[in-house]
Amino acid sequence: MEKVHVWIALHQDEKKERLNSEAEIRKMREELLHQAKQNERLA
Repeated sequence: MEKVHVWIALHQDEKKERLNSEAEIRKMREELLHQAKQNERLA
């Protein structure tokens, strides 16, 4: 029974980490798009 709890906890952590990294990637992509738009205006 103990192993199951550990397994579930690990998978919940993985899910949280994946969500966090996806959010970071989305934020970085939005910043890059924003910078690209500013560069187009300057060019």
